[in-house]
Amino acid sequence: MIDHRNREGDVKCSRVKSRQFKPLKRRDVNPTQIMDSDQVSAPLLVDKGEIRRRGTAFPGLHDLYIELLGEKGEIRRRGTRVGDFTSRLMLSRSSAGKMRSTAAFALGAAIAVLMITGTSAQSSIVSNFDFFYFVVQWPGSYCNLKTACCFPQNIKPASNFSIHGLWPNYDDGSYPQNCDPSDEFDDSQIEDLVPQMKKNWGTLSCKNDNSWFWEHEWEKHGTCSGGLSQHQYFEKTLALLKSVDLLGALTSAGITPSNGATYDVSAVQKALGNAIGFTPGVECNTANNKDNQLYQVYICVDKDAKTFIECPVYPNGKCKSKVHWPKF
Repeated sequence: MIDHRNREGDVKCSRVKSRQFKPLKRRDVNPTQIMDSDQVSAPLLVDKGEIRRRGTAFPGLHDLYIELLGEKGEIRRRGTRVGDFTSRLMLSRSSAGKMRSTAAFALGAAIAVLMITGTSAQSSIVSNFDFFYFVVQWPGSYCNLKTACCFPQNIKPASNFSIHGLWPNYDDGSYPQNCDPSDEFDDSQIEDLVPQMKKNWGTLSCKNDNSWFWEHEWEKHGTCSGGLSQHQYFEKTLALLKSVDLLGALTSAGITPSNGATYDVSAVQKALGNAIGFTPGVECNTANNKDNQLYQVYICVDKDAKTFIECPVYPNGKCKSKVHWPKF
């Protein structure tokens, strides 16, 4: 099953859709004033190969220890939130009396920070997010696409919502991915969960099997889940599905799978919200016959991976005011 929120890619330890920093203008600085202080506490950003301090360039610096603080206490690297920490790094002037401003220097600075902070930085990487999207999908809206679908072991899954994933997210709509390439998926760690996962978290893709799907979800999203082990990540996600009856909530509201009826998307969200306690996000896709149809539900979950919360931000659902909900 592919990830349908533009989450594909092989970039390791990256932050996707991050805010872009505008070019910063050089300002006049009093070198004497700076040189009189042996430490300068300043938010620094690595931006286009340069170390910047709130728009201030650093001309004529001699050897100087600078306490590195990123925006809001973060060091950012290629749009990646590397960690909430404070570290020191020595910056040396070049022969021309100006701090070197090269991509190599910027990369070296980022590497040095990671070396200085050690394992604490890695811990901050994997835990630094704001909430989870718990994403479930309707199989009928996957199987009537042009790509069609395949059933695991040639057994048709139940006509119910199934799990797509548990995705760490930031309040601004961006999200981390592939936070720890060294923590590779190991199916031996979830052997006791496999029967439940086959039933509730299986792939319908004809190109990949369940093992590939689970590996993808763990390595892309699970490694960013705040230090959860592989077993905890999958176990908690399965528990979330058991904790709410989405199909029952829609059926009770008179919204049932149909190959002809359409429903107000606001009514769908209201019915789901009554069961969840908070209004979820919904995503639609386009069927082979061009119908706009209910595809996925995004439920926001606190960082404990078990408590439903109000969504800080909703995905771009691509739903029209009225949507189909196909039978499966």
